[in-house]
Amino acid sequence: MQTFWKQAVFSMMGMIALTGAGAHAQTDISASVFGTLNNSTSGNGATQSSANSGGGMIGLRHIVAPLLGFEANFAVSGASQSLAPIPGSCGFRCNNPPLNVSADALEFTVNYVASAKVGKLEPFGTAGLGFTYFNATGSEIGLNSLSRPTWVGGCGADWNLTSRVGLRLQYRVNFYKAPDVVFGYAQTGAFVHTQEPMVGIFFRM
Repeated sequence: MQTFWKQAVFSMMGMIALTGAGAHAQTDISASVFGTLNNSTSGNGATQSSANSGGGMIGLRHIVAPLLGFEANFAVSGASQSLAPIPGSCGFRCNNPPLNVSADALEFTVNYVASAKVGKLEPFGTAGLGFTYFNATGSEIGLNSLSRPTWVGGCGADWNLTSRVGLRLQYRVNFYKAPDVVFGYAQTGAFVHTQEPMVGIFFRM
């Protein structure tokens, strides 16, 4: 957990330093809420799925030019995991009972942003890298909290209500390897994706 916060702080410091570049730069901070839509995976004699949930995200965005921008985002959401062996394909691991593990996901990413302005609307696309820290909680023995490298991509649009305040609608997809939240349990070893439709507000500085 301590390593997660060190990585997040150093990455955010780098993004803040970027906001000083460019005489006509545009910088904003945002807060959004979203829902998570997850897929199930299977492999190594087990199935694993993450529960759909809700979450929130704060962000810092710096636009240098229409096709050159950067952002740093920090998001928190529920990420409870369901695990179960696949009968007949898991060997001795079939003795493992199905499990439901409560967990939260803390995600930090740094993204490239390309945008354009059309009247009061500013469509944009984003792509970047970061990491997601899965914090498994509960009294069960053998729970494992860990970080996963994460790729994120998405698109959306800003609707400028005033010269400084507006609405931000976006759709993001995150890719990462399914987290091993229980030591010794059959893990799929597969990659999963999380879809995140979100709505928020931004304030331009």
